[in-house]
Amino acid sequence: MPTARSPRAWWCRTRLAADIYHHRRPVTPRPEHLAGLAASSTHTSGLRDQGSHPDYAGRILADPGHVWTRAEQIELAMTFGPPLTAPGVQFSYSDTGYVVIGELIENITGLPLATAVRTLLDFDRLGLTRTFWEKVEPAPEGLARAGQYFGDLPVARIEPSADLFGGGGLVSTTEDLVRFLRALLRGGLFAYPETLAAGLMTPAVSIGDASHIHSALLRSKVIGGRPCWSHGGFWGVQVVHFADADVTLALSYNQVKCDAQTSGEIGRDGLVDRLARITLTGRSG
Repeated sequence: MPTARSPRAWWCRTRLAADIYHHRRPVTPRPEHLAGLAASSTHTSGLRDQGSHPDYAGRILADPGHVWTRAEQIELAMTFGPPLTAPGVQFSYSDTGYVVIGELIENITGLPLATAVRTLLDFDRLGLTRTFWEKVEPAPEGLARAGQYFGDLPVARIEPSADLFGGGGLVSTTEDLVRFLRALLRGGLFAYPETLAAGLMTPAVSIGDASHIHSALLRSKVIGGRPCWSHGGFWGVQVVHFADADVTLALSYNQVKCDAQTSGEIGRDGLVDRLARITLTGRSG
């Protein structure tokens, strides 16, 4: 099964809040660290989003081989302007917050981010044998890389450090994505059900960008005419879970800019909606 870059940071934040204190702790988090983690994971930190800024995309396209650092990405976001709001006031999607969380994970656990995520999520127990952290972990044998494109540029030609520090970093298969999402939402990941409930709670704040609002883990949507939990990734991956039908889908698009011009007419949302309707109809029949 081909592999593809996975939803940005979704894996990284999933188990952190529950398990970070049961792991190695060379650095003890202060209250302000935890407040910042909560605000960053729910996109209410006020941080500007370096990931979606046109200037960042322009730099990647102009020099896809540039090796980025975490500090460089955070500093770049700071040049885009002052904080949008004080923390906890307004929802505004920000990958920069995930990059900050990535550094916090490393500081608390004393482990490289890839090792911390693999250990805290317990990839082996979940059976995630075809998921790896790009550039810092070896790819499993026998896997071919899916063809993903950013316009005309093959994603494989983009230096992985452009999205490696918490906003992204994992490469996976649709099978592993389904396996993980089902474990998460069916109670197979957290020790306490209250943890999942908290992770799915949408923050009660003003909305700056309603098109992306979601909880710390996933976004509540209606797809295929039915309510579901979903998460999409910039590089063309999307996961969907319909709790009422116990159906989970994972899709990998070969084009980052999946709009009307590249998908025929309907764009990415239209494609997943049609696939969901087909799948759910077959399931109910």
